[in-house]
Amino acid sequence: MRWKLGLLVLLALSWGCGAMAMGQGSMGAEHSDDAKELNAPLAVGGTIQPEVEIFMQGTAAPTLVLVSGRPEVVAAEQGRLIGRAPGVSAILVTTKEGVVLDFYHLWVEEASRATLHRLYDDGQDMGELHEGLDLMVGESAVLTPKLYYDAQELAGIVNGEWRVEPPIAAVLREGVGERRRLVATQTGKAELTVTLANVAVKVPLRVVDVGVVDVGQPAPLVAPPQDPSLPAPPATLEKRQ
Repeated sequence: MRWKLGLLVLLALSWGCGAMAMGQGSMGAEHSDDAKELNAPLAVGGTIQPEVEIFMQGTAAPTLVLVSGRPEVVAAEQGRLIGRAPGVSAILVTTKEGVVLDFYHLWVEEASRATLHRLYDDGQDMGELHEGLDLMVGESAVLTPKLYYDAQELAGIVNGEWRVEPPIAAVLREGVGERRRLVATQTGKAELTVTLANVAVKVPLRVVDVGVVDVGQPAPLVAPPQDPSLPAPPATLEKRQ
């Protein structure tokens, strides 16, 4: 059985990439914070919970087990895939008896940069934070980091460290991936730093009083210039004694 498994691993590494090679199933990311499809490398240190479907005519789906061809690159633990080191590994989909049903290629890459995105409450992406974030005391914002290798976004959930210095806002966990709710607690200026997978992203933060918006000094009211072609306005009558 071991030599058969090793042969399948070698074939998996030599054949093409993309969909599951034998065409008997599909593998996608189950959580909303992951890429919708496993069409991006997994970040080193990242974890993904794949959703595996096997299509077999005449039978219901059997009990499935994930086995990594290169555990030093991708570890398979209790149905989760964990990026360990840059490289590529075949992920075998087997029965609990060890029968290989299909396999999939998964690349792992070290992140080179990170970005911070603001989300709507329903999880939709509002876009990347570029110039910083302004909040009023008591106001909150839902944020999530994204990891990239150069221009390519990486998949997986990576545990990170969130820090606000000075602490004028609280960072609350949302319980979904690396999403956090930032709640402004007092006025002032600070820097929000998110560090994950050996890269960091920093965003300026400003908190103002409720109802106070710094829009600068209003322009003074200036009377429009008098048209010289028009008659002069009548002089003010002096009050009779």
